[in-house]
Amino acid sequence: ILTKLSQCASAPCVVYNDSKAARETLNNRALSHATRHLAIDLAWIMDRIANHEVTVLESSTRQMLADLLTKGLPLPLLRAFLLRLAYLSPN
Repeated sequence: ILTKLSQCASAPCVVYNDSKAARETLNNRALSHATRHLAIDLAWIMDRIANHEVTVLESSTRQMLADLLTKGLPLPLLRAFLLRLAYLSPN
């Protein structure tokens, strides 16, 4: 996207991931029968990783803010996320 906007990134884009299986798939260029349907998407991201445009880092499930939008969360975790986003006051 930055290239299309005539911009360049000073560092690789960091993608945080809480799935060990997904990270193993990205590190293993051989596709299994179970991941063959993802071949185009995997090839795209693997090329970006190989070109040092993207870095995939491990993140705890408890730190994945996207879960706030994609999962039903237990109330304590939901509250912690809302506090981090400054949406909820600490009181």
